[in-house]
Amino acid sequence: MRLLHKDVGDVLAGLVDHLRFNPESRFVNFILGRASILDDRLLRRIGEVVFIYAGLDLVEGVGLYLEQVWAEYLTLAITASFLPWEIFEVFRKLTLPRVGLLVVNALVFFYLIKLVAGHGKASAQLRGGRKLMDCKCLLGMLKGNVFRIRPLFANTLFQSCLAPEPKP
Repeated sequence: MRLLHKDVGDVLAGLVDHLRFNPESRFVNFILGRASILDDRLLRRIGEVVFIYAGLDLVEGVGLYLEQVWAEYLTLAITASFLPWEIFEVFRKLTLPRVGLLVVNALVFFYLIKLVAGHGKASAQLRGGRKLMDCKCLLGMLKGNVFRIRPLFANTLFQSCLAPEPKP
């Protein structure tokens, strides 16, 4: 919010001089030209949207850390919310990077759907008994890891947990 009540173009021009960029470069002129349309009202809106999105990411991250099912659906919804924008961008101007990004994000989305749909099946297989304790022990060993493996992904990573117990 330090840019409120300032000319963003002048601030960026000072940054360009400080970083010793070529002031005649096409990229610098493009950025400086776009900065001229930013006013206080638009900067406030951008700040509000970024703040709300950061809060949503925080809620999602805490929910996933606490292994809440609603957080999995929230992740799915957030991932799906970007697909219409990407489709619009592909139709607006067809380029290989845009199509590649759309394809990768669509594949990630469908993979997440598959995992969330398989979550009910995996939890039904893991109910009760020694098998559940074994899986919890395997998952518990990974709790210190930053990218914690959740029971949702246990069916793909720990097939031994889901295999039927041998009969005595």
